[in-house]
Amino acid sequence: MPTLLDLCCGCGGGSEGYAQAGFAVTGVDLQPQPNYRHTFIQADVMEVLKDKAFLSGFDVIHASPPCQKYSIAGKKTKKEEAHTLTMLPTIKAALQATNKIYVIENVKQAVNFGHLKNDLELYGYYFGLPLIRPRYFEIGRGEEKVFVKSLRKTKNPFKVDSGDFVIVAGTSYQKRQVKYKNKLKEYQHLTMHENKLIAMSIDWLHIGTKKKIHEEINNAIPPQYTKYIGEQLIRKIVTQQIHEQSRTTQLCLFAS
Repeated sequence: MPTLLDLCCGCGGGSEGYAQAGFAVTGVDLQPQPNYRHTFIQADVMEVLKDKAFLSGFDVIHASPPCQKYSIAGKKTKKEEAHTLTMLPTIKAALQATNKIYVIENVKQAVNFGHLKNDLELYGYYFGLPLIRPRYFEIGRGEEKVFVKSLRKTKNPFKVDSGDFVIVAGTSYQKRQVKYKNKLKEYQHLTMHENKLIAMSIDWLHIGTKKKIHEEINNAIPPQYTKYIGEQLIRKIVTQQIHEQSRTTQLCLFAS
């Protein structure tokens, strides 16, 4: 089974999608993640990236560096800004040095800053989810791009205050949806964060305070995003393995 390392994994939205695609997933995060459903290591991602022997055991490495500096949907301190401005480029350089297939996920402003290539752009409604949730992905190996098929861009079908979608973002965005108080029309009887879980297709966040779970939702990737990417990467890995096995067999036959 192909293996994947998910750095800055959070509660595991991205990890779950990769697992559904067929990867054996290991997540790493600086904070404890009691809701995480796969193999988990609590550690500093920047230190993990220095362990070349450990990294060599994975077929793919995914990273979701904190987006506080880049996101326009929330407040941030100067310390957070300075940290996240340097963290993404540092992680990217380390991943390129491994010569492994890597995926980096972030928000549009990271692309605008020039820190992330927009190789793939995904929205919730592309997958039939009642949310927008734009996310941008750079997918490569070393300095080269790894091609992943893009979904056909479609027009945003939602209108603010329609009750047809949920905003999963910082508080400044949530306040824009007044009429339905950031709830789906059919789920008005549920709490706001329960509506977000439904919209994100995440059903495993049960441990922790209400505030902590709410933070986990706001920082998560819908599993459908990484499942879509993961399925394509697995096909590439399997094809490569078959090619390498065939080449090895031919060399052995030639040698004999």
